[in-house]
Amino acid sequence: MPYTAVVDNTGKYALAIDSSGRIKAGLEVGSAAVSATNPVPIKGGTIANTTKISPTGGSKTVTTAGTAEALVASSTLRTMLYVRAKSTNTGDVYLGDSAVDKTTSQQIVLDASQEITIEAPAGYCLDINEFYIDASVNGEGVDFLYV
Repeated sequence: MPYTAVVDNTGKYALAIDSSGRIKAGLEVGSAAVSATNPVPIKGGTIANTTKISPTGGSKTVTTAGTAEALVASSTLRTMLYVRAKSTNTGDVYLGDSAVDKTTSQQIVLDASQEITIEAPAGYCLDINEFYIDASVNGEGVDFLYV
């Protein structure tokens, strides 16, 4: 059962913490609750009540086995990362941080077509740029998708 705290004595603004620890805010303008069909009016427009999130995909191959390579070139904050080793790989691919390598720090090992999904906890995000791969064979790698 969530804990609810009324912010003002009118009862029109309330905060609640649900069983997962997420903060929920309730807002009423006049006598109508704010919703997708009744957004909050502000000068010059309305407050957006949804954010479109589109998936982005890519492919990464390791040029030289034994040398870790970042999945993406710059900081990319997202909530979910899906990685699948290429089906044509003949060796293993290793997923991890910048220290990942085929010999001493294998971290997550993926055979051909194996996959993994990594999700950030609610309220957090992943920086896709901090995920690296290495491979046991030159030119092998992964396909990935992040949201």
